Amino acid sequence: MREYAAAYRAGAHDAERLALLEQHHAAVLERQAEVQRHLAALERKIAAYRQAIAASRAAEQPPA
Repeated sequence: MREYAAAYRAGAHDAERLALLEQHHAAVLERQAEVQRHLAALERKIAAYRQAIAASRAAEQPPA
């Protein structure tokens, strides 16, 4: 966005500013996808720990 602002101040043509915005858009989408992958991995790990803890607690319970 800094490049876009600098281009705007420098009087860049609309096509040049559009290209900068499209590049930034693509970069943001790429980062968003990476964050989604990290979030999915965290959710899998959390679910695995919750399952392991629940199984451990169930094993500790005396039979009724």
